[in-house]
This record gives sequence, C-alpha cells and structure tokens, in this order.
Amino acid sequence: MARTEPISRSLDSLLPTQVAAWANAIITTEDIERRNGRPASDASPDTDYFKGLVLEVVKAAEDWRTELLNWHNTHSDSAYRNYLLAAAVLEGASSDKIYEASASLATALKETPEPRSGQQGLGVVALTHTANADLQPDGTIRFRYHNYAEAVVDYFLDDRPHLLEEFTRWTAAQVTTLGEADLAAPLAQRVSHWTVHYTARHRRTSLLRSLAAQWSSSYADAACDLLVLAAIDDHAGALARSAYRRWAKETDTLGTDFKVVLIRASQRLASIYPTSMLSRIAELATPAHQDAVHSDKVTAAISQALNVLWDQDDQRSAIHKQLTQWAGDHRKPQQSAAQSTFAHLATRRTPNGPALLTDSQITTEWLTDMWRSALPTNAWSPIVAQAFAYWMQTALDTPDFSPTIQQIFLHAVHRPTDPHYSAPRMIAMQNLLYSWTPAPPSQQPSDATQLRDQLLTRLRAEDPAAPPDAHAPRP
Repeated sequence: MARTEPISRSLDSLLPTQVAAWANAIITTEDIERRNGRPASDASPDTDYFKGLVLEVVKAAEDWRTELLNWHNTHSDSAYRNYLLAAAVLEGASSDKIYEASASLATALKETPEPRSGQQGLGVVALTHTANADLQPDGTIRFRYHNYAEAVVDYFLDDRPHLLEEFTRWTAAQVTTLGEADLAAPLAQRVSHWTVHYTARHRRTSLLRSLAAQWSSSYADAACDLLVLAAIDDHAGALARSAYRRWAKETDTLGTDFKVVLIRASQRLASIYPTSMLSRIAELATPAHQDAVHSDKVTAAISQALNVLWDQDDQRSAIHKQLTQWAGDHRKPQQSAAQSTFAHLATRRTPNGPALLTDSQITTEWLTDMWRSALPTNAWSPIVAQAFAYWMQTALDTPDFSPTIQQIFLHAVHRPTDPHYSAPRMIAMQNLLYSWTPAPPSQQPSDATQLRDQLLTRLRAEDPAAPPDAHAPRP
C-alpha cells in the first residue's frame, strides 16, 4: 500500500518519526480491515475499495479535522456528539459502558441528558454507526479508522476550550471507575498521550496539572507516568519541566497526593536530568513556610526518592556534589535545599548505624560541613531533629562511634579555624540536644543526659569569649 501515489507523495521530505507515523497508520488500517473480514492490502489497487482504503490512510496520517468538521456540522444534537466523544475516550469498552458514559458526560458538561427509558431516543447500534464505529461481536465498540479516536478528542479540546476542566475531571474519573484493569491501563495511556499532545500544541500546562492532580489521589501510578511522559516528550518536555520547577516552588498550592506524585516523577527523571530533578525534590522537601510541616506521606516519598537515588552509584556523586554546592551557597533557598536534603539522607539506617557515617566514601570533614549547614539557625526543622536524635542515640549506644559523632557536632558549631564563634549555631545545637533529651522537672541523671551535658560543656569551652576555666592547670 505504501507504494501507491497518494501515500508516496505524502512521504516526501518527512522526518523519520513522521514516516514511522505513516507506517503505523498503514499497518493499523490494514489490521482493522482484516479484523472486519475485508481483504486490505490483498485487494487489487484498481478497485474503488482499495482507493478508498488509501484515502483513509492519508486522512489518518495527516489529519481528521476536515472530516470531523463536516461531521459536527451534520450532527448538531448533543446526544450524537456526547456518544462520539465517550466512544473516543473509552474505545474498546463494552457498548453498555459507553452508552452510560455518554449520559454521564452530558451531566459533567452541565447538560441535562434526555431520558432513555424504553426505546426513546437513539440506541447503541444507531449511535455507533453514526460515530463511524463498529459494534464488535463481543459487544465492544471500535472505530473504523486509525487515529480517529485521538482526532475526536483533539477536535473537542480545540472546539470547546471552556469545557476543558469539566472534561478533564470526567475523563480522569473514567480511568478509576471502569473497574477492569485491562481497560483502565490502556485508557490511562491514551489519555496521557492526548494530554501531552495538547500541552505541546497549545504551549499550556493547565490540562497536564489538572489531570495529574486528579489522578494523584485515585490512580497515582498513572499520574506519575503522565508527568514522566510529558517531561521527556520532544515537543512538550521543556515546557513540562519548567512547569514542575514552578509547581515545586509553590508547594503550598499543591495537595499532599500531588506532591508525592511529583516527587516520584522527579526521582524517575533524575537518571536523565540529575541536577534539575534533584533540585525539584529538594524544593519539595523544603516547606513553603517556616512553621509548615510536611505530612508523613510527603516525608516518606522524599526519603524514598533520595534513598533510591543515593543507592545508584552514578547518582551518588551528583548528589554529593550538589549538596556541597548548596551548603556553600549564600542564598537562602539553596541553603534550605541542602538542609532538608542532607537531613533526609542522615536518617538512613543500617544495622551498624547511620548510613552516611558508615560509608567509606564519605569523609568526616564533609559530614561536618553538611551538619553545619543543616543546623536550624533560622527555623525549627523536624527532619533535622529526627536525624540528630538518631545520631546522638547511636553515639550513646555504640561507644566506637561516639568520639566521631561528638567531633562532628562540635566542629559543626565551631571549628578551630573559624575566626568568630557563632551564637546562632550554638543555640541551634542546644535546641537539638534538649529536643533529643529534654530536661525533666526534677533532675534525674541518665546516660543520655550525661552525654548531652558533656557535649554542651565541650561546646561552651570552644567559645573564644568564654572565661578561662579557673581549675585549668596554669602554664
């Protein structure tokens, strides 16, 4: 079929991906014909049937817009149009599901569907035929032409932009209400491709965000796949990744489930865009307001993402380098990113103690620098307090680690090479220590309080402005 003149003429000067689309149109059109018991490419090229088949391939590969414009001019009744759109979204589903879905679509679009009791109104056979689709022997409905379903949805999105939000909510709901995995998964993929295509054509991410946000609470895997697909698309990728940066910086506008999905998507994309996606995770790990606290679901997602990336050898060095840069940056957002990202990594556990502490590739000097940047000198950080408590408990339970951990915390507040003592760091360390082991109403010494007080004494002794110890030996 590809050698016929209308097709070969259209293939001239096309890019490889466009040629592949034409090949797919030819193959799928022939499959549809064979499925319906017709000869397809075995027919004589001189017959009217074969010429009509070639014309269908040309329409499918180029655009169904003119065909659909004529169809909509002919069928102005909403019953026809809603059935066509419902069949396009749910192609491959049973006729009863599509019939019911067309009524729910009318309601979603703020229409009042006509009652369908008895034999009033059009039935499935008539509606399906009018929609250029076929009722299959197994009761499912499929369109007669390749790319027709996608073209129907594209036409609607362009034709009724004011109904975008309503249509998105309805479409997303179909994925979770079908109740059949073999239908829900292909539908989610199809809807995702429509959404990415729409994003690329219109240079807007409103549909992408709306669909991902709705799926995040009911079909999180599909939402994550959608965000990944959009980010790597040749035409929509840059726009989508720019939107993720904007969304991550506006965390107070995101729901908990959507944050989790965005974190998961960033983790998957980090293998392609390591620096930018680590930045997205760090931004999502940093609360928008000083007194804000992440939900347990968001905290768990951040920890999982960072743990997965840290365990990948090709990612670990990138994270190490990025954290070092952020920690040394004078800008608040970068410092906050270093604080939250390091704190999540510092909570990683092994049977022998903190994973970062037992990693032979991590130096004590680097840990000291990172703990210094992580000290909550501006606002309290629950994740830093959690990591600190774990390290202090390790120092208490594992004597071999205690000197190293104490040295790290001492030098995190003040190193001998520092020209000035830092009161904010000292206060932050005091707050962390008393958060780990609070002072009871009546003093009851314990191993934890003794370690806390011992570290506080050593910290005060490092203060250059502290008065000399009266009991210290004189030279």
